[in-house]
Amino acid sequence: MFAANGSMTSLKDMPAEIIDMICHGVTLEDIANLQESNPELDRAIDFVFFPRFTKMRIMMDANGSTLTVSPRSAHSLLGKSSFSIPFDSPKSQQIIRACTAVDSITISVSDHAHHFRILEAINRSGIAVTKLVVNFYTPKDCAECKVITTRDKGCRGLMNRAHRKITTFVREQSKTLTKLKVSTSEEDSISVELRPADGASTSSESRVIYSHAADSALNQSLINPIFTAFNLGKASGPGSVHLTVDWRSRLDLALQGAFMVALPIGHRGGVNKMRIGFSSKVSSLSHDEIHSCLEAFSDQLSETRRLKELICDFKSSQIDPHLLDKTVSVLSKQLVFAGTESHRIRMLFDAPIIEEPNRIKQEWAALPKVY
Repeated sequence: MFAANGSMTSLKDMPAEIIDMICHGVTLEDIANLQESNPELDRAIDFVFFPRFTKMRIMMDANGSTLTVSPRSAHSLLGKSSFSIPFDSPKSQQIIRACTAVDSITISVSDHAHHFRILEAINRSGIAVTKLVVNFYTPKDCAECKVITTRDKGCRGLMNRAHRKITTFVREQSKTLTKLKVSTSEEDSISVELRPADGASTSSESRVIYSHAADSALNQSLINPIFTAFNLGKASGPGSVHLTVDWRSRLDLALQGAFMVALPIGHRGGVNKMRIGFSSKVSSLSHDEIHSCLEAFSDQLSETRRLKELICDFKSSQIDPHLLDKTVSVLSKQLVFAGTESHRIRMLFDAPIIEEPNRIKQEWAALPKVY
């Protein structure tokens, strides 16, 4: 664009649409070069182009890391909705610093990943993440990864290092994080969402969906540390907790795991309401199995000194609700022991309540006799 005298018009006067069109037609490396070429163009691109990007995807494997940025809506009027750049590009950190509007990050990390400097770059950039999804996966062509040994070597050592690095990243972002989902396979995932207090509520609510197999080694290296890190940035624990529990083999371990994700040690004293929902698998459990699970779970209530209401949702179960009277008594005694004397425990069922025998006899006797 040229003025009447043939000199180039000031870049700051270039229409935003033109700047946007130029950026959509080149790579992120080219955009970084444009910014370096002129300070006015640098500021214009920062103002026009980068604020639209709110989502970032990071792929981490043995070959390094690649980041992709995209807007909140996948639709783009110019036909290009995402831009990618390898982290080993000399321009990558410049791009990360420009993406200050990013608040949602998805990380896919291979067990073979061993370069994590991209996470440090994000923390230094000032990006405040509110939603984080982490997918751990094992390369299909690696037989060693499927062999778990007691020594921290080889593929197992790389996997544990990945766990530590991601946990550190969560800890650094914990003050702004409100949603975290961790998947360790296509079938196994755990998510937590912290909903802050609003006008209708004076305390925050923690919602956990726990659908993961029992794995003590994984609990120690990843699950417990990463969700503890998520809660570190929170001044206090939630006032309300909603657990949705699925399980592979043992319901009791899944329920205990969900409880620890929502309420790590030190965050249990403020919860006053807890609701536990069970997947449809609960229909296959007997009364004795359900009672045994909740009896074991009652020990975890010892630190919930302010818990006023406990709701267990058994809408998928077919057992007689009256059979859980003993279970309710066990839970109630534990709450009293914890110091919560004024409380209510509710068991929700969809199935009709089986009437007591004496009442059935009375109704039967009142029916007209037919001879």
